[in-house]
Amino acid sequence: MHSKTSLRRLIEGNERFVSGAADPVDLVELRKANASGQSPWAAVVACSDSRVAPEIVFDTTIGDLFVVRTAGNVVDELVLASLRFGVHALGAHLIVVLGHYGCGAVQATCDGDTPESLACVCDEVRPSVEVARARAASEKVILCDEAVRRHAEAMADRVRSDAELGDAVPVLWGVYDVASGEVSFQEIDVLDTP
Repeated sequence: MHSKTSLRRLIEGNERFVSGAADPVDLVELRKANASGQSPWAAVVACSDSRVAPEIVFDTTIGDLFVVRTAGNVVDELVLASLRFGVHALGAHLIVVLGHYGCGAVQATCDGDTPESLACVCDEVRPSVEVARARAASEKVILCDEAVRRHAEAMADRVRSDAELGDAVPVLWGVYDVASGEVSFQEIDVLDTP
């Protein structure tokens, strides 16, 4: 499967999720069919937030997505190693870093009220908040929403800068709206580059 096809499947799946027209699936049959191995067609880095379940948000099922979740969708060396496995060993054709509005880690960082349990996550988010703060001062944007976007973009850039992933597959970023269910993809034009 080509990366453009993978993206189209994600977009169409999200449209079904938003409209409430999810594809019916036989989970028992799918479980049996995937018991001997997996071949996901896309990898998704998402937040651990319980409202952000990529398999549901993209109306996919067992065996479709290779998902790595961390608080604040932070990409660190463990996430990169997981993505390398998903791409090189399992064959994912696309990586999406998925931020979401209402992210607690981003909100805590914006507020400067970092809980001790999230300190290392907020340290990773802070540079994106500073970029967002500069933009919010000059334009009419909501600070935390802009910080969510800048952080997803920064984490996608981190994946792209990895020597084993940067040239292997396209890396996109997007933002999930927990209220509407919609995912807005960014940098789709990277799929048009050779």
